Amino acid sequence: PAPLSADPSSADSAPADPTSADPTSADPTPADSGVAAPLGLGAATLLASAGLGLVHARRRQRLRAAQRGAVVLEPAAPVIEFEQHLRAASAGELVARVDLAVRGAVAALVAAGSSARVLAVLIDRLGELVVRFDGPVPAAETPFGCHADGWVLPARVPLTDIPSGSRFAPFPCPALVQLGRTGDRDVYVDLEAVGLLALDGSRRSTRAILHHLAAAVALAPFGTTVGVVAAGVDAAITELGPTAEPFDGLESAIDRVAELAGPLLGVLRPGQPAAALRAGSAGEPWEPVLLVAGADSVVDQLGAELVALASEPGRGVAIVADSPGLRSRWKLLQLDSIWRLEPLGLELHPVGVSAADLQALAALVGGAGDEIGAAPATVARSVEDDEPRDDDPVATFVVRTFGRPRVTTAGGAEVEFARVKALELVVWLARHRTTATRTGARHALWDTEVANGTFANVVSDARHALAACSAPEPGSAWVSRTLGERLELGAGVISDVEFVERQLARSRRQAPREARRTLQAALAVIDGAPFLGAPYLWPDAEGAVSHDTLLATTVAAELAELALAADDLEGVFAATAVGLAVLPGHEELLALRMRAHAARGDLAAVRKEWEGYERIIAGDPLGDGEPSARLVRLRNDLLGLRRPAVA
Repeated sequence: PAPLSADPSSADSAPADPTSADPTSADPTPADSGVAAPLGLGAATLLASAGLGLVHARRRQRLRAAQRGAVVLEPAAPVIEFEQHLRAASAGELVARVDLAVRGAVAALVAAGSSARVLAVLIDRLGELVVRFDGPVPAAETPFGCHADGWVLPARVPLTDIPSGSRFAPFPCPALVQLGRTGDRDVYVDLEAVGLLALDGSRRSTRAILHHLAAAVALAPFGTTVGVVAAGVDAAITELGPTAEPFDGLESAIDRVAELAGPLLGVLRPGQPAAALRAGSAGEPWEPVLLVAGADSVVDQLGAELVALASEPGRGVAIVADSPGLRSRWKLLQLDSIWRLEPLGLELHPVGVSAADLQALAALVGGAGDEIGAAPATVARSVEDDEPRDDDPVATFVVRTFGRPRVTTAGGAEVEFARVKALELVVWLARHRTTATRTGARHALWDTEVANGTFANVVSDARHALAACSAPEPGSAWVSRTLGERLELGAGVISDVEFVERQLARSRRQAPREARRTLQAALAVIDGAPFLGAPYLWPDAEGAVSHDTLLATTVAAELAELALAADDLEGVFAATAVGLAVLPGHEELLALRMRAHAARGDLAAVRKEWEGYERIIAGDPLGDGEPSARLVRLRNDLLGLRRPAVA
């Protein structure tokens, strides 16, 4: 294969770790000088996508349970920077493409009666994908095409047209992990199908690779958990997933692997790959177990046990060991300017993460959602205040981030920007009105250093696009012209979030009838989840998405409660529908709907609301499926399901 021509350090041009100036690249130590060091966190597509998926799920769980008055605390700047770097590295659609393609490939093998196993997947930035196997395979059904290297899925095939086997079956290759990059393609390898992979390189490099592989598998990126048994590696790995277990010595780790793999080995037929068993399962995951062994834990007398443990590749056990002396068929070798995966002869740059990256990732995942929460506010309504205030700004433009981000004139016409970054800049300025600087904007909008000319062009386009729709006052500009760091947005440019916040605050000073009108005006501008479909790096990391979600559900809940008190049941359903479109499964909004159904005697509708809520929490792949105790009590009260007292 042709050697990689790209500079392996280019994927890590931005810092990500809260405690280090340049933590994302595996910088060469003297022992690494002159050889190919692994790529850093910036190239860890699968790890970043999986970690962010877990962070997103945990935040939504906290948001669903949040009550009115909850607040979102902005994370510390280093944490924001680290999450932004993860978001720049992630590629959720490409990971989803790998997921569906592997499902489809294994299903096709099973249907053809083949015992071949998926060994590797290579996917480029456009989505063209190659599946490689451990032996001869039959001709593929469309949309796969045959190639000398395996089955090929062209980039033009959409996700919806990729055959993925049984909808109830778990992912057949849950130990599939991104090993590195070759050219412009990410290289995924199924560690279970490999059996035992020995790393042969400098100690710093192999340790970084080991950390990355273990962390990526522990995060269960394809929805099926894998038992991760770790010996001689950083303890932060065990904080990334509930199935990761640390061991001080390799001997006890080997015993644990044998114990965990026993149930799966007991049901496999001779020669049957575990992937085939999973592909035919109706939901039982039949999880494999991964043993990661650091160099300090592998001693000579235990090496033979490792080889024996993985003697039947593809059947429930995967091992990655930092031990070049192991008699393993599969090796990842560090050469002068490249690494080579044997026996495939595939040249690549592996991905590795530092201990600092690992600890920062564990802290981000473990703390996801902790920034959300406070005691509900007490809302007192006594003073009528229905008139606009003198300090309410007159809007010439409205920056809308509920739903798809966009900027409109006061009359509703959408402003057209020549550059997508110009729109994002205006959105960012509207959300950082008092603190915006040029440096802050550059760090938020780009994950790498951007040329001065590029940034100047973006600012200029933002200014001109707004001016083309409405000329600013003479001598002023919608985006300020300054020679310093400050960037200012004209007072006539307001955001929908600012408007909703003002309306909510005003409603709390009003009597119920006027408050309802005020909240209805606020709810009218909420037309979807915040920042819907926008690939921005900063809103989630800064807490803006969580803040706006809570704002929308709070407005909907307060309006619905006022409607319920006024016996306007249709008003309850209309208000809660808007909030639930922003955050399905929000507990307080569902409680209001259940109470409204019960108020008109429709207990069947109460049951339907409850069943819909159960489907939402059961469909959360990272949740525990347990309903809220508060909602359980309400359902029992409304349906008369209280348990009788025990005599």
